[in-house]
Amino acid sequence: MVDITRTVEFEENQLYKLKVIVREEFTIDQEKTFSNFQNFDEFKKELNKKLVSFVNQSPAYNEISLVIGQITSMFGNVPVVLPPNYLKK
Repeated sequence: MVDITRTVEFEENQLYKLKVIVREEFTIDQEKTFSNFQNFDEFKKELNKKLVSFVNQSPAYNEISLVIGQITSMFGNVPVVLPPNYLKK
């Protein structure tokens, strides 16, 4: 399981501060995946190195972007639409 958090806030006017957390559960085909690694610890180490890329390929960021757009468009406001991928600060 991976928790993915995205925070949106406006520093100047403080119109809102929004934090969206999505928990994704991934199922990994052990037969295909672990045949490339000596053991489970080696697999975990490699996965942690590439976690951002792994999560970017899942629908999680799309879902987060959609939720943020829906929440920020409430009451007739213009929605905040964010790119559906990982962004560094």
